[in-house]
Amino acid sequence: GSSGSSGPATDWLSAETFESDLDETRVPEVPSSLHVRPLVTSIVVSWTPPENQNIVVRGYAIGYGIGSPHAQTIKVDYKQRYYTIENLDPSSHYVITLKAFNNVGEGIPLYESAVTRPHTSGPSSG
Repeated sequence: GSSGSSGPATDWLSAETFESDLDETRVPEVPSSLHVRPLVTSIVVSWTPPENQNIVVRGYAIGYGIGSPHAQTIKVDYKQRYYTIENLDPSSHYVITLKAFNNVGEGIPLYESAVTRPHTSGPSSG
């Protein structure tokens, strides 16, 4: 319920975003790049931010899963440029998605797939 609103609701029309010139009226654009480096039980994900720096990016949403990126979702800070997905299964085909988001919503995702390495105990004999 919107009860107890003080003052006229039209004030926001004249209010300029003086604190920053960044635009948060639309979702962020797609990140510039996405790189995955599969290990045995983890995948190192690194990326670069969207080329359009004028739209606010609050953070990045990383989705991953075997065959589908919707099994798990991790949200990281907008300052981060890499993340290590851990506790994975060896020799499994993971799909990773990365999208930037802000208060408006989530942008277009980038997709990458990676196959984790087979589990080897000790020196490989063969």
